[in-house]
Amino acid sequence: MAAPAASSRLGYVDVLRVGLTALVILHHVGQPYGPTGGIWPIFNAERAPILGAFFSSNAAFFMGLFFFLAGYFEPGAYARKGAAGFLRERFWRLGWPLLVTSAVIMPVIAKGLKFPELSWGDFFHRVYWHFFFAGHMWFVGQLLIYAAIYAAWRQWRTTGDGPAPAPPGHGALAVYALALAAGSFVIRIFYPVDFWFEIPFFRFEPAHLLQYVSLFWLGHVAHRGDWLAKVDARVGRIWLGVGLGAVAVRYACQFGLPIPLSGGGLNPAAACWAVLEALICTGLCVGLLTWLRERGDWASAISAYAPDTYAVYTLHIYLVIALQMPFVHVALPPLAKFAIVGLLAVPLCFLAGRGLRRLPGLRTVF
Repeated sequence: MAAPAASSRLGYVDVLRVGLTALVILHHVGQPYGPTGGIWPIFNAERAPILGAFFSSNAAFFMGLFFFLAGYFEPGAYARKGAAGFLRERFWRLGWPLLVTSAVIMPVIAKGLKFPELSWGDFFHRVYWHFFFAGHMWFVGQLLIYAAIYAAWRQWRTTGDGPAPAPPGHGALAVYALALAAGSFVIRIFYPVDFWFEIPFFRFEPAHLLQYVSLFWLGHVAHRGDWLAKVDARVGRIWLGVGLGAVAVRYACQFGLPIPLSGGGLNPAAACWAVLEALICTGLCVGLLTWLRERGDWASAISAYAPDTYAVYTLHIYLVIALQMPFVHVALPPLAKFAIVGLLAVPLCFLAGRGLRRLPGLRTVF
């Protein structure tokens, strides 16, 4: 999520970063209004089933693509700073927001929304530690772990990287999609989608962990092979079609297409979703990057917000919840609430993110 150095900026990657961040905001905007499998502090009695397809299609690729981009730019950061400087910068930029979120902000939100009757003393004495968690900053916590592992591996490694890997073609992408589908299906027999391990500072969803780890690692491989520049445009277009087609199938299932889909278990529905999700993931990750690259740096007004995306990601949850609260008792259809809050949340979050980065001392973090 954190932006690369200005000298290494890729305009189309910046556009993608902004777009993915906006999608994350909208994903959380929709939580009270659709059939989410998670927990959200704002409750809306009426739900719009179509948002189920929106949630699952997003989750199929958007955080995995963030992990890929993080992995792609990490070797360059390590090369510029060395092991000590790299880890110091990672712990400063990732560790402080994670610590403040887990130990301060999330417990305060829990106090206000769930335990308004308790005094602060009783809250800290009785329930504080139960709400000492990372929330949406799980992504940052996992990046911190991966950075530490990467630095340790670079110190331990005694040989070079070897020849630059060739960019993937159709065969390699199909093999990855099938392997991702098979591995995710096996994991979800035991840990279905939306099952999270919750520990202080860190959260892990096993159902998507294979996607995240593999794409982060492939980001490193892509950096060595300069894949962002070298992936064939025709390959990218075809896989973009595959990804969008798989998304269309997911939405069609919402409208009655008789394909069983399930987030876990040892059953055909879980296998069908694992395959469909892997096609969405592989197709959109490759296709969006290639499509934006081929269009050139055509959206400078959008890419100008890319340096703010880490700050936006960090604070967007709080603004989204604040915008959702006034609509709790408003008699509007859930999709109308989703549209109104979404139209407000996306620009306000980006403006707030830019403002946060201008505060004294925070630009070195965000």
